[in-house]
Amino acid sequence: MLPFIKRGSHYVFLPKILIERELAEGELLEIPLLDGEIPPLQNYIIYPHAHPSASVITKWMSTFNV
Repeated sequence: MLPFIKRGSHYVFLPKILIERELAEGELLEIPLLDGEIPPLQNYIIYPHAHPSASVITKWMSTFNV
């Protein structure tokens, strides 16, 4: 994901711990939110249905009413 973000004029919400090095080296810029609130986001989980742990993932997702 980081190479994609670095190539263009994109933005993404990421935990700061994942990009600390890039921020320190000036590869990425932190843009503060005006009101300090993160807007609600649609989340996606992508996994292969044929994977051995697919049933575990499906069960875990059901706890979120997905």
